[in-house]
Amino acid sequence: MRAVLPAVTGRSHDRLAIQEGNTTSLEFLRVYLTDVPEAERQRVRCQLEDYCGQDTGA
Repeated sequence: MRAVLPAVTGRSHDRLAIQEGNTTSLEFLRVYLTDVPEAERQRVRCQLEDYCGQDTGA
């Protein structure tokens, strides 16, 4: 997906705060299973939505 996405859509993961699948899993677990401030949880949720949305759109 990472190699094909820019060729097909002109977009890449490079512009995103979260840029790889392993990081998405780790960040999800970190903010939903540990005690983090709500603002941090919301910030990461938006970043995860950006990452997943780009993959879904592809």
